[in-house]
Amino acid sequence: MLNTQEQNVTQSIIDEILALLAAKGSTQSKIDESDELNAHLGLTSLELAQLVAMLEVRLDADPFATQTPITRIRTVGDLIDAYEQFLSGEPAEPESNSSDALLAAQQRAASRRRK
Repeated sequence: MLNTQEQNVTQSIIDEILALLAAKGSTQSKIDESDELNAHLGLTSLELAQLVAMLEVRLDADPFATQTPITRIRTVGDLIDAYEQFLSGEPAEPESNSSDALLAAQQRAASRRRK
Protein backbone atom coordinates (compact mmCIF):
# COMPACT_ATOMS: atom_id res chain seq x y z
CA MET A 1 0.00 0.00 0.00
CA LEU A 2 1.34 3.43 -0.94
CA ASN A 3 1.66 6.03 1.78
CA THR A 4 0.31 9.54 1.25
CA GLN A 5 3.65 11.00 0.14
CA GLU A 6 4.16 8.22 -2.41
CA GLN A 7 0.61 8.71 -3.73
CA ASN A 8 1.22 12.44 -4.05
CA VAL A 9 4.52 11.93 -5.88
CA THR A 10 3.01 9.38 -8.24
CA GLN A 11 -0.06 11.49 -8.96
CA SER A 12 2.02 14.66 -9.41
CA ILE A 13 4.26 12.95 -11.95
CA ILE A 14 1.34 11.44 -13.84
CA ASP A 15 -0.51 14.79 -13.84
CA GLU A 16 2.53 16.63 -15.22
CA ILE A 17 3.11 14.01 -17.93
CA LEU A 18 -0.55 14.18 -18.98
CA ALA A 19 -0.36 17.99 -19.07
CA LEU A 20 2.76 17.83 -21.22
CA LEU A 21 1.14 15.31 -23.56
CA ALA A 22 -2.03 17.43 -23.78
CA ALA A 23 0.08 20.45 -24.73
CA LYS A 24 1.45 18.33 -27.60
CA GLY A 25 -2.13 17.61 -28.72
CA SER A 26 -2.32 14.08 -27.34
CA THR A 27 -5.64 12.77 -26.08
CA GLN A 28 -3.99 10.11 -23.92
CA SER A 29 -5.71 9.96 -20.55
CA LYS A 30 -4.07 6.99 -18.85
CA ILE A 31 -0.45 6.38 -18.04
CA ASP A 32 1.07 3.20 -16.66
CA GLU A 33 4.32 3.01 -14.69
CA SER A 34 5.71 0.65 -17.32
CA ASP A 35 5.21 3.21 -20.12
CA GLU A 36 8.50 4.28 -21.61
CA LEU A 37 8.82 8.05 -21.67
CA ASN A 38 10.28 8.13 -25.15
CA ALA A 39 9.09 5.00 -26.96
CA HIS A 40 5.51 4.77 -25.64
CA LEU A 41 4.72 8.36 -24.71
CA GLY A 42 6.84 10.05 -27.38
CA LEU A 43 8.59 12.54 -25.10
CA THR A 44 11.69 14.12 -26.57
CA SER A 45 14.76 14.94 -24.49
CA LEU A 46 13.68 18.60 -24.45
CA GLU A 47 10.21 17.62 -23.19
CA LEU A 48 11.79 15.40 -20.54
CA ALA A 49 13.84 18.41 -19.41
CA GLN A 50 10.61 20.46 -19.26
CA LEU A 51 8.96 17.71 -17.24
CA VAL A 52 11.83 17.62 -14.74
CA ALA A 53 11.68 21.42 -14.42
CA MET A 54 7.92 21.31 -13.78
CA LEU A 55 8.34 18.54 -11.22
CA GLU A 56 11.15 20.43 -9.48
CA VAL A 57 8.74 23.32 -8.90
CA ARG A 58 5.76 21.13 -7.99
CA LEU A 59 7.61 18.71 -5.68
CA ASP A 60 10.42 21.02 -4.57
CA ALA A 61 12.88 18.28 -5.46
CA ASP A 62 15.51 17.58 -8.11
CA PRO A 63 16.93 14.06 -7.75
CA PHE A 64 18.97 14.53 -10.91
CA ALA A 65 21.11 17.35 -9.53
CA THR A 66 23.02 15.09 -7.16
CA GLN A 67 21.53 11.65 -6.74
CA THR A 68 20.22 9.92 -9.87
CA PRO A 69 21.62 10.21 -13.41
CA ILE A 70 18.86 11.28 -15.77
CA THR A 71 20.20 8.69 -18.21
CA ARG A 72 18.82 5.95 -15.93
CA ILE A 73 15.26 7.14 -16.48
CA ARG A 74 13.43 5.16 -19.15
CA THR A 75 9.92 4.61 -17.80
CA VAL A 76 7.32 6.48 -15.78
CA GLY A 77 8.11 4.06 -12.94
CA ASP A 78 11.82 4.96 -13.09
CA LEU A 79 10.87 8.62 -12.75
CA ILE A 80 8.57 7.93 -9.81
CA ASP A 81 11.25 5.82 -8.11
CA ALA A 82 13.86 8.57 -8.52
CA TYR A 83 11.63 11.17 -6.85
CA GLU A 84 10.45 8.83 -4.09
CA GLN A 85 14.01 7.78 -3.30
CA PHE A 86 15.18 11.40 -3.24
CA LEU A 87 12.31 12.59 -1.06
CA SER A 88 12.75 9.69 1.36
CA GLY A 89 16.40 10.59 1.87
CA GLU A 90 17.61 7.14 0.78
CA PRO A 91 21.00 7.12 -0.93
CA ALA A 92 21.04 6.34 -4.63
CA GLU A 93 21.99 2.83 -5.65
CA PRO A 94 25.41 2.87 -7.28
CA GLU A 95 25.67 1.63 -10.83
CA SER A 96 26.88 -1.94 -10.69
CA ASN A 97 29.83 -1.50 -12.98
CA SER A 98 30.43 1.32 -15.42
CA SER A 99 31.66 -1.08 -18.11
CA ASP A 100 28.48 -3.18 -17.66
CA ALA A 101 26.38 -0.03 -17.95
CA LEU A 102 28.27 1.02 -21.08
CA LEU A 103 27.82 -2.41 -22.65
CA ALA A 104 24.08 -2.39 -21.84
CA ALA A 105 23.73 1.09 -23.38
CA GLN A 106 25.57 -0.02 -26.51
CA GLN A 107 23.32 -3.07 -26.83
CA ARG A 108 20.18 -0.93 -26.46
CA ALA A 109 21.47 1.47 -29.13
CA ALA A 110 22.27 -1.39 -31.51
CA SER A 111 18.82 -2.86 -30.93
CA ARG A 112 17.16 0.47 -31.76
CA ARG A 113 19.19 0.80 -34.96
CA ARG A 114 18.03 -2.65 -36.12
CA LYS A 115 14.34 -1.72 -35.77
